[in-house]
Amino acid sequence: YNEYKSYLSMIKSFRGISNCLNSFKQIHYIVQYDTEKIIPQNEVFIKSPDKAPVLQCLNYTEIQDKIKSVKEDTVINALYVINAQSKGEKKLRAFRGLAFLPTFIKKQVILSICEEDQYHDAMSSGSRTCLKTDEIDLLLSGEVDINAYDVVTTTPKTLKSLGKLGPVLKTKMPHPRKGTVAASIKVANSQAETLCEWETTESPRHPGYYDVSLPIAKGGFSILQIKDNISAVFDDIMRHKPGKVKPERFLERIDLVHEDFGVIHLDIREHQDKHRVEEVVSQVNRYYTREETRDSRKQSKINKEKLELEKENIGEALHERWALLEQEYNQGCRKEEDAS
Repeated sequence: YNEYKSYLSMIKSFRGISNCLNSFKQIHYIVQYDTEKIIPQNEVFIKSPDKAPVLQCLNYTEIQDKIKSVKEDTVINALYVINAQSKGEKKLRAFRGLAFLPTFIKKQVILSICEEDQYHDAMSSGSRTCLKTDEIDLLLSGEVDINAYDVVTTTPKTLKSLGKLGPVLKTKMPHPRKGTVAASIKVANSQAETLCEWETTESPRHPGYYDVSLPIAKGGFSILQIKDNISAVFDDIMRHKPGKVKPERFLERIDLVHEDFGVIHLDIREHQDKHRVEEVVSQVNRYYTREETRDSRKQSKINKEKLELEKENIGEALHERWALLEQEYNQGCRKEEDAS
């Protein structure tokens, strides 16, 4: 009711009309966990909370029966909904990331480029084709079609000679951050199989929100495998969270989508609690920079000097007090002697 009154007052002022119209487009939802209903605490106007859509969220044990009905080798998609204006300021820029799924969904078609001594390791670890360093020109001439491969892996020594392949490889260019560059080509291939790239897109339902849609599991996966894959992407998305924003206000919900069961809204409180614990541990065990270490040493030195000064002041005050007591005692003794 208070928000409704504030928005009515905004309408009266000319400056607030555009902001008010934008907020009226955003129809939010109420989250329901078991018998508990939660309205997200953010700067979104709800026209009428009684008519707002209620999303009943289920935990992993409750969705187990629904997932069993999914046919094998059919893909289950996940939708992550991110609040891009959770700080109440300007909208966050679109971002992208990489996650390594513990259980891979699709077998990647790998092209390896490495030295001659690692050729057999590459072919035995899942590469469909392996090119040696003197065969790189086959990609430039088009004899080897790059579109037939999903991932390209290589070693640090060979990576230096792949600069001229930029226009050919484009987004498939190997990079250490993607895990497609490793000293051992076996390690690079194993990381490439579990690689999952994601990016944010504008949400068609809510302005000011981003969606991340990607395949997360297949029919026949156990609940633990699905949970681990969801958690891997969740952790990677939360790395982009602004520092002052709470986890529940940044990534608001996760949905599982499939033809057989429709849409399932997940209970993500377990992931949020785990992220809070990891955040605290990382702050305690984090590595400090040289500037931070220098500043902390300066501050400790200043505190030590202050403590010594206080000790000296306390010592001086005690000496003065002791001298006064001695003086009073001596005066009392003299008076007794005079009286006697």
